Amino acid sequence: MENALDKKSLKEILVKSISKNDLGFTFIKYDDRNYYFQRESTMKQAIDLMKIKVAFKKGNIYCSLQSLLDRSLKNKKYVLNGLLNRQLYLKNTFIKNSLFPDNIYYKFDNNQKSLHDALKQILYDLNSKGKIFVCDNDQRFEDPRFIKGMQFIESLNIEKESFKNQFYKDSEKAKNSIPKNKNPIFCHFVDELNRVKNVEPDIENYMIAFEFLHKFMFEK
Repeated sequence: MENALDKKSLKEILVKSISKNDLGFTFIKYDDRNYYFQRESTMKQAIDLMKIKVAFKKGNIYCSLQSLLDRSLKNKKYVLNGLLNRQLYLKNTFIKNSLFPDNIYYKFDNNQKSLHDALKQILYDLNSKGKIFVCDNDQRFEDPRFIKGMQFIESLNIEKESFKNQFYKDSEKAKNSIPKNKNPIFCHFVDELNRVKNVEPDIENYMIAFEFLHKFMFEK
């Protein structure tokens, strides 16, 4: 007879199993169906998080990874992928249906064997697809635009609150279009990114400048 599953045994099995990952994620806390794991990034300022959410009654497990340089986004559910901050929803490669959202959860039944099987699937996908995500994230710190961006915000000698208020006034004038924002510091930042050696001027630089200035404005 298969061992029945309760929430206590689920937690013990999940934490023990996922802690065996190859990427260095270790368990840090449990909060309202969510299990949080963290790894040490090659960039000390970065936060690399893994969140595993369990819908016990439905028998669904979701896994997402985040790599954040903007610590003000640490508790955000969704993060836009850019140069500074990135997020990945782990896809279940063991199911035939590749359509969203069916491919981002792992199924288990109300017994320990089924849970173990689901966690083995998560570990496989984490150690393969998740590994690519983690390695790509670590490499972004060598991007010359990343280096330029960090240097730019570290050199800013302005009062955060007054800049924040002015920036959002300029955003309203631009009808919240990032490329149309005429804030002088923002425009100067984009020009600096466009001058980075061996990097072609790109519309993406507007988003990169916004990401870094968001970090400057909101990170404590």
